[in-house]
Amino acid sequence: MAGTGIATQYDLTDSAGAYQADIGAESLTTDRDVYFSGGTNAGDLCMIDTADTTYGLGKSVKACDSADTALAVGFSVETTSAGAFGKIRTYGPMQNANVDAGIAAGVALASKASPSGRTTTATFDDDLIIAVTLETSVAGNTGDIFITIGG
Repeated sequence: MAGTGIATQYDLTDSAGAYQADIGAESLTTDRDVYFSGGTNAGDLCMIDTADTTYGLGKSVKACDSADTALAVGFSVETTSAGAFGKIRTYGPMQNANVDAGIAAGVALASKASPSGRTTTATFDDDLIIAVTLETSVAGNTGDIFITIGG
């Protein structure tokens, strides 16, 4: 019987062959509960806070304020206050991430020292790729991305 195989059930293309996956598809994301030593806005890139020992060294995160992408662990899923628990996304699509304005779709991203939580175009010489843009980022410094940190 045509059109009933497992490949058809998971086909994410329309009749013209265009990709039609929902960017918020829960099955594509990996979120983790973490302790925030510093406040973050939803969409901020987060890093290990090497100065905070509330739950032991390396067990808390804050908005990334370093160009050292190796410390990046995920993007804040929600606005979170300092001293609270919340979620970071380590893999998958994310809407409205904190991205430099004007970066085209399909560009690899790396951390940026300032402003906190922002990502910018990766230079490839020494940057670890943390995400790829899915659309051109807008003037408000947001864009839809696909996170690759925990992939």
